[in-house]
Amino acid sequence: RKPMLRAVFRAADAAPFDGTAMGCRILAAVGAYGFAGEVPVWRGDDFLLAGAGDAALFCGEAKDPGEVESFLCFLGSRVLVSTGQTFGFSVLETGALMCLRAPLSFPVPEGETPCFLEQAPKPEDPPLSALYALLSESEDETLHFSAPPYDAFLLDTSRRLRRGTRVGAALRGPDGAFSACVFADISPKSLFLFSGAVAPKKRGRGRFAGLLAALSARVARESCFLFCVEPLCRYYTALGFQRAGSFFFLDPKKKADGFA
Repeated sequence: RKPMLRAVFRAADAAPFDGTAMGCRILAAVGAYGFAGEVPVWRGDDFLLAGAGDAALFCGEAKDPGEVESFLCFLGSRVLVSTGQTFGFSVLETGALMCLRAPLSFPVPEGETPCFLEQAPKPEDPPLSALYALLSESEDETLHFSAPPYDAFLLDTSRRLRRGTRVGAALRGPDGAFSACVFADISPKSLFLFSGAVAPKKRGRGRFAGLLAALSARVARESCFLFCVEPLCRYYTALGFQRAGSFFFLDPKKKADGFA
């Protein structure tokens, strides 16, 4: 019998999954870290699976979920991220998958200037430490938003920026302080917004909408994706996003029925 899973060593073999949220995340990861090394990738007829540190990323739909489930147990990942199948695993977190396929046209507040972190560094680039401080200041348990560990964020973001698979944007005020920031992973066709924040004392003036519009104009892609909790769906819908499904953070070592 033809094996359902086969290792992927070329971007061309993963390219058909671009244009999806998880496809974008996988392509951005291998663009930064390479195939078969820190981010091994496997493909089935209708799905893509990648190991990225403690997490596994799943894209598509497996015709034989049992075989994928067995392979995930072998892989040993602590978390499986999926936007479709759950394989009967225990759900750690779930929420909305939002998608935007049209340009945004929101202005930034007067006196504030968008600036960008891209592959080619510039003297005026906002320091990652300052943007991380903004993310930390904006942590909110009710919205399941928290900043990643600082060292991991710094090393991972620096590498992805150098490889051109991540971009950052921020709003700088007249005093030089940053009021909002956002980070996104990028693939040839897609943009995945994975973290962003507005300073708590500066919310309510359209800063985040204006920053997203500036970023989407700077890094034009066919699709823009993000994950959000249910209470934020109305906000992103007002910006022009549409719900495209759900995301799941799953425990691949625990079944939903309580059996391992």
